[in-house]
Amino acid sequence: FAVSPKGYLVTCHHVVRDAEHILVHHRHDYMEATVVALDPRNDLAVLKVENWPGRYLGLSASSEISYASEVLVAGFPDPTVLGRNPKISTGIVNALSGVRDDPRHIQISAPVQPGNSGGPLLSPSGRVVGVVAAGLNSMDRMTNGGYLPQTVNYAIKGDLVLSLLKRASISVPKFGNRIPAGPKQVERALTAIALIEGLKRGEKMYGTRITRPPQTR
Repeated sequence: FAVSPKGYLVTCHHVVRDAEHILVHHRHDYMEATVVALDPRNDLAVLKVENWPGRYLGLSASSEISYASEVLVAGFPDPTVLGRNPKISTGIVNALSGVRDDPRHIQISAPVQPGNSGGPLLSPSGRVVGVVAAGLNSMDRMTNGGYLPQTVNYAIKGDLVLSLLKRASISVPKFGNRIPAGPKQVERALTAIALIEGLKRGEKMYGTRITRPPQTR
């Protein structure tokens, strides 16, 4: 998702890890992106594209939300099956920590799938308070716990995004006003997100053609 009209985008580190080329798909076009900042420990990455054609989202510290706060997720779940049009899901904040009480994460009930990684977690104000990163491994919990988890998903706290941008000397606009929940908030989120694909070694671009279809991450 974009955090600036200058073309700075935030995603998860695991989305672009080991990629030689990074494609940013926005609506019916795509651009190549460069990596400008990485935080592997917290699974964050900042990319840069030229002439970003979409809108952008404001950032906020995770202190803006609390237990049971309503949240919205925008992203591209399993695009090989569900398609490349963006999707919205909603839920609440279940916990202000992650697996084994990891303080870097927020637990949410909003449904997410592979492909949602790197998408924004939005508070009722319309600001990004987290970055969707993972879900509890269902197969592991069935094998080792004897149950299937139900919508146990996690986002990286917005504080860590703000810290990474500051360390990289990237300034982003601040939204002073709340975006009312509803169609306007959803529309802004949908126009500020992009599908990110990483091309590994051997997958090369020639002009506007790709020698081998990239794997969606």
